[in-house]
Amino acid sequence: MFWKRLLFSYVFVILFALLFLGLIVFNQINTTLKDQVIYSNEIILENGSTIFSNFILDMKALALDITVNDDIQTNLSRFNKKEELYISGKIDQIIARDKYLSKQLDQNNTTCKIYPIKNNTLFVFDEYTGAYLRLKKDDSNLHIFNSLDKNGGFIITSNYLDTGNYILLTCIIYDVSNWNSKNNANEIYKPIGVLELKISATAVSNLLYNIKLEKNISPYIIDDTGQVFLPYVDYKKLDPTIILNYSEEPVYGESEIILKRNILGTKWKIVGILPFNDINEKIEGVSRSFIYTGILTIIILVLLSIYLANWLSNPLKRLARRLKQVEIGEFKPLVVRKSYSTEVKILYEQYNIMSKRIDNLIKQVYEAAEKEKEAELLALQAQINPHFLYNTLDAINWMALKYKAEDVRFMVNSLANMMRYSLNSGKNFISIRDEIEQVRSYVGIQEVRYNGKFKTYFEIDDDILDYKIIKLLLQPLVENAILHGFKDTGKYGDILIKGYIRDKNLVIEVVNEGDKLDMEKIKSILHPENDRKPKNYGIRNVNDRLIKQYGEKFELKFFTKQGRTYAKIEVPLEQIDKGEENE
Repeated sequence: MFWKRLLFSYVFVILFALLFLGLIVFNQINTTLKDQVIYSNEIILENGSTIFSNFILDMKALALDITVNDDIQTNLSRFNKKEELYISGKIDQIIARDKYLSKQLDQNNTTCKIYPIKNNTLFVFDEYTGAYLRLKKDDSNLHIFNSLDKNGGFIITSNYLDTGNYILLTCIIYDVSNWNSKNNANEIYKPIGVLELKISATAVSNLLYNIKLEKNISPYIIDDTGQVFLPYVDYKKLDPTIILNYSEEPVYGESEIILKRNILGTKWKIVGILPFNDINEKIEGVSRSFIYTGILTIIILVLLSIYLANWLSNPLKRLARRLKQVEIGEFKPLVVRKSYSTEVKILYEQYNIMSKRIDNLIKQVYEAAEKEKEAELLALQAQINPHFLYNTLDAINWMALKYKAEDVRFMVNSLANMMRYSLNSGKNFISIRDEIEQVRSYVGIQEVRYNGKFKTYFEIDDDILDYKIIKLLLQPLVENAILHGFKDTGKYGDILIKGYIRDKNLVIEVVNEGDKLDMEKIKSILHPENDRKPKNYGIRNVNDRLIKQYGEKFELKFFTKQGRTYAKIEVPLEQIDKGEENE
């Protein structure tokens, strides 16, 4: 049944489209969601990297503020020159008296320690003796000596103690009192101490408190050696070859994705671990919603398909039943209801129109058949008339021969030849040979008519005589040459008709020695600006037939050369035939 086929088609198309599009959209959602999770966590790490980097910059600025403190500069300079210090005890105590510096250190969970320099030797304050003693180099203070060896800039290292993890930021303290002097460089940039800021990991942890990844997971802070600086405990051991790599591209492991961001101004990194399970949970949640939505959509569309199938098929069923009645000659109209679709209304209306007009159409068919027979008779009569004229001319020719009227006989015979060639058995193409003979007959009549005002000459290559062209191309051109060259001017001269092959084209020229043609007038005839019928219909007709048969490139051409007027026909050899005539 039509209803079942229509319903099956709807359901099949809907299910196929939903499944196909659903798979594409589902895969796209999974990919997009995964990329979005990675991107959002990369942004979180980027923010954390920026915060940490800015914090280090602030600590560097604080260190510089300490190094240029007047009291510290004075005491370190005196110590360097082996003079007595202004303070008793540690130089570090100067910072405790400075409210701004001490406040900044306290806010950032940072302690400060200064190592004076004398004779290029580092000293450290000994709590037991209350004096500065030479600092002995060991693993715990390598960063102090490295800072002195570097002779400028900041060194950032990590320090792992039982009490916690720390960031050690060290830099050289220079004697700023010599910077405006003209002494040598060693005197101007003279180191008088090394500053050490010991920053607790608690300060960094507080700073990055709100930097959380999926499921509230904190990122890892990795030092320049690849060790985990934060968090203190419960951290996963990371592959150092991955962590120490400077690239920030995501690294896909077997069960997680590792995201990294370098911390500007340091060799440290902030690292995030995204387990695939966490990402998959998000994807599964979206997938469930997508599947439920798809199932609900399918149910709704199937119900809608059932309704639409009934709505569309019932009117068509009625139409099918009524069309069967047409076979037995019953043409009852169908009632067009408002609830029908536009297409069904059109079908019903067209059926009603058809049923009303069938009788009239049958009558019109009979009438058309009668008219067709009548038209065939008229066509036969139209064909008989030219033959009757040709036969009459032939009779006149024999009568002129009987009465020895040679001029009359010549003109009648020429006219009869023209009639025979123009008929050409109803065919549209004739050979060059026959076209030239037709023109010879025509100019023979005209030479007698105009009493020898012009002579016609033919230069036709034998190679072209058997080629077939459209009939009656040359006669209008010769007629135009006679009318505009000799009839109205009173001049005498020659008309030359040439035919030859050049550049794979058949060329025929009608050369007139009479009065020159008006080229603007010729142009307006060949290409009129409106549809008004031109006076020189023959030339226009020749041009139109050439263009229609061979294309605009091979239209009729007129030009003057050495006092002569040329009408030129050029036809491509590849478009014309020899031998049997074309229809």
